[in-house]
Amino acid sequence: PNDPGASPLRGVTRVEAERRCAERGGRLCTELEWERACKGPDNDDFVSGASWEPSCGVGPLRCASAFEVLGLTTLREWTASDVAPSDGGLPRGAAVRGAPASAPADQHRCARRESIDPATTSGDLGFRCCQGAPNAAKVREPALGAIFAKQKLDAARIERLLAHDPR
Repeated sequence: PNDPGASPLRGVTRVEAERRCAERGGRLCTELEWERACKGPDNDDFVSGASWEPSCGVGPLRCASAFEVLGLTTLREWTASDVAPSDGGLPRGAAVRGAPASAPADQHRCARRESIDPATTSGDLGFRCCQGAPNAAKVREPALGAIFAKQKLDAARIERLLAHDPR
């Protein structure tokens, strides 16, 4: 991990990734640390700036974030963070950031996250190690609510709403 000259280590569980980071005096990055490294000081949507640059997937060593972090969003990566299930139950899933190089452009957004079983192994799942104390901030899980609410509209209200639309 973290050696730009070596291929990323893939196909390990999160526990194995944590162990390998600890052997090197590090730890898995939190998902907020990972996202911040990806977005850079300008809070970019993608490691390559405002949009995904496909050449980053082909040559990740030539594609650095604004903080000069290489290889972000060219594979999925374990983080030390957990994601609570949407129903509030247990167990929590492990937060994974990034996407395989061949994924569609929208999946390479720095803010993209997924929750998977920490025992998962996959050829497109790797990790990177961070040093120092972890960022103590937590991502608050959004509260799920109604997507929409039915409203009764009379003809006059509909006419007023449509009057504001030039189409």
